[in-house]
Amino acid sequence: MPYGAMSTVLVPHRRAGAGHLSLADLREDSFALAGDGPLQQLAQRALLACDRAGFVPTVRAHADNLPGLLSYVASGLCVTLAPEHTAALSFPGVRFLPLTDEVPELTTTIAAPHRPHADPAVRSLPALAGASLAG
Repeated sequence: MPYGAMSTVLVPHRRAGAGHLSLADLREDSFALAGDGPLQQLAQRALLACDRAGFVPTVRAHADNLPGLLSYVASGLCVTLAPEHTAALSFPGVRFLPLTDEVPELTTTIAAPHRPHADPAVRSLPALAGASLAG
């Protein structure tokens, strides 16, 4: 399922007052990216987007979850890219700004084994996850 993306910028950041950003505006900033855990595709997407914008980001930090990424941003250490739905989080010191760049889409795939007598909660998980990702 495709995700949109936004740039997250620390409120005192030089570009925080803008209504939107181009990734090229962030080429001099350090980035926090997702690590090799469950958000690895988010990091791949960010690297691909930066490459399309003509630069390789300086990666200053890695985190295994979105709150971790946003903590680095709130500390003033760096900026990050996050899915659009992350903007619904209230995170002090962080401002979410939409990107003007076309951000590459990645697909999330959920694979689950079929068990004829699986617990109903387990059987409903793929549908719930799909509905959640669809927005």
